Amino acid sequence: MIENLPTTEVDKNYPPEHSASPYNAYYLRGCPVVERSPAYASCLYKVSELEAGRPVATAADCNQAIQCRRCQAKDMQQQEKLKGVALFFFPSLAYQNKAITNLTPESELPRRQNGDTRQAPFVSNVYGAANYRGRYQEYVPPAGRKTGIAAVPTVPALKSTIKAPLIDSGSYADAFNTAMTSVPEVPKTTVAAIARPASTLTIKSISGRPMMLPNESPLQYARRIAATLNQQTENV
Repeated sequence: MIENLPTTEVDKNYPPEHSASPYNAYYLRGCPVVERSPAYASCLYKVSELEAGRPVATAADCNQAIQCRRCQAKDMQQQEKLKGVALFFFPSLAYQNKAITNLTPESELPRRQNGDTRQAPFVSNVYGAANYRGRYQEYVPPAGRKTGIAAVPTVPALKSTIKAPLIDSGSYADAFNTAMTSVPEVPKTTVAAIARPASTLTIKSISGRPMMLPNESPLQYARRIAATLNQQTENV
C-alpha cells in the first residue's frame, strides 16, 4: 500500500475537521479501489455520508471498501483523530490557471526569478478567503496596466412598433378599427384653419370617410362614426 505522508501544514495545529474543507488540495498518492488519486476531502465526504446512513449512490466501490475497512482515507482519518490535528491538509493553490496540490512535481511549482520587479500578489492569512494561502493568479496586474477588456457598447434605443389591437365586435368595432388603421391625414392647407373657432370649420370627406374634428381623439371619432352608422341603419 502506498504511504500518504503528512504535510508541513500540520505544524499549524489545524483540527482534524480541517481536512474535510473544500480548500483542501491534498490528493492520495494512489487508491487501489478507484485506481486513481482521489482528493482526500472527497473521500472524507463519502465516509461521512455513509456513516450518516446516506451512502453515495455513485460510489458503490468506495462504500464497500469503507465498510470492509479497506479504505485508505478512512485509515488516514483515524490517524488525524488520534493526533488531534489535520495531518493531510494542503491549502488550495493556483499558478498560471493551474491547480497546485501536494502531488504537483517540484519542477512545476512557481518560482520568482532573481531581479523580478513585477508586483507580488497579495496573500491572505484568513482561512476561507478567496486568495487564502495563494489561491490567486501568479501576479496581479501592475498599476496602470491596461486589462484589455473592451468597453461595453451602448445599445441604441429601439423605436416602438406596437400597434393598437383590433376589436372584433359589431358596428362599433368596425368604426373603431377603421379609425385606428385608416385615420386620414390632415392636408397642409387645413393646418391654419384648425386654429380658427370650431364653428367656422367645415367637415369634408376624404375618400368617402368623414374627417376627424379638431382635437377629436380616435375613440371619439370611432363613436361618432358608429352613431352615424346606427342612425343610417335605423332609417333604412
